[in-house]
Amino acid sequence: MKNMRMFPFDSKKFLLISILIIVTGGLNCSLFRPADKSYSKLVESLENLDTSPLEGRVIVLDPGHGGYAPGAVGAGGLEEKNVNLGVALRLKYYLENAQARVIMTRSDDRDLIVDRIDSLRGDDLDYRVRLPENVTADLFISLHHNSRLPLDRKYNAIETYYKMEDFFSSKDAARLIHKHLVRNLQIPLNFFRPGNYYVLRNNTRTAVLGEASYISDPGIEKKLTKSESIDLEAKSYFLGILDYFSRGIPQIQSITPEKDTVIENAMPVFKIPVLEDRFGDGIDPQSILIGINDNEEILYSYDPPIITAAPTKPLTNGSHKIFVNVANLKGNHSLLYESRFIVDVYPAHIILSHKPESIPPDGMTPIAITARVIDKHFNAVRDSTPVYFNIDEDPDFNKTGFTQNGIVHFYYSHNKEAKVSYTIRAAEISERGIITVAPQNNSLITFTIKARGLIPLKPLKDVRVDLDKERFSYSNSDGYVSFSDVPAGDYTVSAHLPGYYPVVAKQIISSYESVVKEISLEPMYNGSLFGRKILIDPEFGGLSPGSISPSGLQAADENMETALYLVQYLRSAGADAQLTIGQGDDLSLYSRVRLANEIGAELVVSLRHTASSNTDYPGISTYAYPTSSNGKRLGILVLRSFRSIFNVIGEGPIEAGDYVLQQTGCPALIINLGNISNPLTEERLYETMRNRLEAYTVFTALVNFYAGDDVQWGEFSGIITEENGMPVDNALISLDQTIILQTGTSGEFKFIALEPRSYSVSVQAMGYTQVQESVQIAPLQHAQKNFTLIKSR
Repeated sequence: MKNMRMFPFDSKKFLLISILIIVTGGLNCSLFRPADKSYSKLVESLENLDTSPLEGRVIVLDPGHGGYAPGAVGAGGLEEKNVNLGVALRLKYYLENAQARVIMTRSDDRDLIVDRIDSLRGDDLDYRVRLPENVTADLFISLHHNSRLPLDRKYNAIETYYKMEDFFSSKDAARLIHKHLVRNLQIPLNFFRPGNYYVLRNNTRTAVLGEASYISDPGIEKKLTKSESIDLEAKSYFLGILDYFSRGIPQIQSITPEKDTVIENAMPVFKIPVLEDRFGDGIDPQSILIGINDNEEILYSYDPPIITAAPTKPLTNGSHKIFVNVANLKGNHSLLYESRFIVDVYPAHIILSHKPESIPPDGMTPIAITARVIDKHFNAVRDSTPVYFNIDEDPDFNKTGFTQNGIVHFYYSHNKEAKVSYTIRAAEISERGIITVAPQNNSLITFTIKARGLIPLKPLKDVRVDLDKERFSYSNSDGYVSFSDVPAGDYTVSAHLPGYYPVVAKQIISSYESVVKEISLEPMYNGSLFGRKILIDPEFGGLSPGSISPSGLQAADENMETALYLVQYLRSAGADAQLTIGQGDDLSLYSRVRLANEIGAELVVSLRHTASSNTDYPGISTYAYPTSSNGKRLGILVLRSFRSIFNVIGEGPIEAGDYVLQQTGCPALIINLGNISNPLTEERLYETMRNRLEAYTVFTALVNFYAGDDVQWGEFSGIITEENGMPVDNALISLDQTIILQTGTSGEFKFIALEPRSYSVSVQAMGYTQVQESVQIAPLQHAQKNFTLIKSR
């Protein structure tokens, strides 16, 4: 202790410091924060600038919102639409002084809806993106000011977005504009991102969207009421735009063959002239990007100013897209140039096949003749190529078909034993074949599969038809399928196709019989899910576990398990459902949104599980973007399904600004499926029952979402027990082998959103004999039926 120095205690100083800390809210107070320099002064100068690169440039300025749409509103009532317009008008002044041609989407406080009665907000946005295309704009900038969701009055940042997928001119312009906004607005937090807003993704020109600051921050709101701040922001944009054009903009002038040309050569040579303006320093030959259909290899050479390119292998017949982009030595890219053309090479070969190999002379059993028509490169000919079918012995018998994927089917029956010759012709080539008409040793069964409820009845392709599960075949594009050499006996015939309820029927075959039958399949949910492109997005994945439960359960794994079941439910109902990621994979939020664009998704559903410190909290909630009416509607339906199946009242739909909600070009919803810190939820997630039930719950909400509000559904529930009355855990109960549920420890099950009809019910569990019965579901009625399983010996 001898080295310790003691200082006298000054009680007055201590009291003064204590009072100061209490009054200011602690040491982490504004007295110790860096001074707010945002919107304080223009760091860069506008003096002695060479503005000649802006001369004659066509620039479209889009002050976001307007009229009925105020945009974000500050705590003091300042409306974003007015700030956006103020900045745009001031920026227009500076650009026009530099001899640029400036076109405004609006110059006063109005929206751009034409028809007040029938139009939606999309008309307003559509006008904003059509304008730059109509005037061949060199640059489109949409001016905005942001608000934090959920509301955070202390948050402020600069965000600059470029058109997603345009890593070329849009990214170049946004990067340089962002640089000058950051330098001059002096807001420390800033983000430069790809964006998928309507005015970006639907824009054919170089497009940028700026969120210069957050109007939801009261300090920023106050500054934005001052003309000096508006002028400062406009000057910052001006400097960024000037910087962009000062680096030169190379141009792809055209592509030969020209757009929409039909060519008869599968190995075309493309000539692509490139123009560099006087502000660039020449084209960077290593920057040239050229491709066909996103995946075809192509070779090219560059002899300024012409790029010469050709595919490395023959192109298939049909429509193709070629795209080209170049950059100059200052780093600026051209606008991505795209052109479509059609390859139509003449037919060169016809390949014939029959099914069955021969037919009986009964005049009713058809033989299916399949003609595969290919060109000299062995590629299928172009769709809708006419093909002609003639019976040589009967000049009056002739039919015409049109190819699909190079294939066309013809059908023929005959009432006499014979060898019937025929000719198939396409363009200048023909092929002859022989049809054998003779008595058969065994039976021949022919089915035509069609969709019930459609007028006229629609033939169904790729229906799997089984005979006693030992033989099966798939129907062709005309719904035709046949089985030859079938011995006498009793057969179970079943027909299955995703999106339709299966058909199972008995068929008795005599010693020799030719059976021609039609099978009609009933669409599930009246076909409301057919072809729906639904993207299921299990959050996190790979090295990103998400929330972790007390016993180490990772949310990412549970999100994926539930997503896999959900995709199966959707596909069984005919939807084109896909996952954003595979098992064990990870994917950025940007890549998930980009995938939605690539597949043309019409709905994105993100699945998550969270861990709450409140272990009693069920954690069921839905999140939608504030302006997404369909996202909110689906959120309500999801909560309704959870209440019906889990008997839990969830929260939502809660307005949120998550990147996936904000940037998808279609309705999107985030569903919090449960709190993995809840002991019961956590325990059930270690098995498959909880994941399957979560998926089924979301599936029924999607059925309601697409089927509409007028459908009168039924419900079906019950308990599965042993003979002694004890409930059976992990029993599987299915309706028509398509909708499957799994029991928990209570042995209970519950189906909702069922179409009124009769269902085949199958109940099975390991160690028990399978039970099969039927149940009739009536509109707006709840059917109840219990099942007793007997232990197998």
